[in-house]
Amino acid sequence: MLRLEFDLDSNRSRLERLAKRYAARSPDLADLCLICLSERFREFPILTVDGDFRVYRRHQREAIPVLMPNE
Repeated sequence: MLRLEFDLDSNRSRLERLAKRYAARSPDLADLCLICLSERFREFPILTVDGDFRVYRRHQREAIPVLMPNE
């Protein structure tokens, strides 16, 4: 029913770049992984209550589509 499509080791350099880019927001590893996944699976929005996803960008410039409860 659920299949993980993310390998931490193969995405390490991208995660490190994202961590540096968003250091002022102190993203956790889960946030960084979701940004990477949104770059890979562009057709799916992120379901979150984390407002930082309104600021995070995939491929540095593109807004990440998000679904936030109570909006």
